[in-house]
Amino acid sequence: MGPGRKGRGVRHRPDLYTDSETFDPDRWDPQRPQPPRNAFIPFATGARKCIGDTFAMAEATLATITARWRLKHLPGHHQTRPVPGASIGPGELRMQPTPR
Repeated sequence: MGPGRKGRGVRHRPDLYTDSETFDPDRWDPQRPQPPRNAFIPFATGARKCIGDTFAMAEATLATITARWRLKHLPGHHQTRPVPGASIGPGELRMQPTPR
């Protein structure tokens, strides 16, 4: 990390982004020149890593699946019990996917 860049993320690098200090969601528009693949780290890393990254990826995966598939409980597997942990979840869910 060069001088004057301490504590600043990849998204602030002027060598990767034009006008790097401006919030610009359109910089990801496929019609615009794209930064290198390693210039975007969605959940960061290290001390500033997002604590919700695992949940966000699970939610995105579930949203992708349920947009294309209907999920039904398998016969005899519709009862779930809460599983204690850092948070309470349903435990194992046995589902049958069918195309929408």
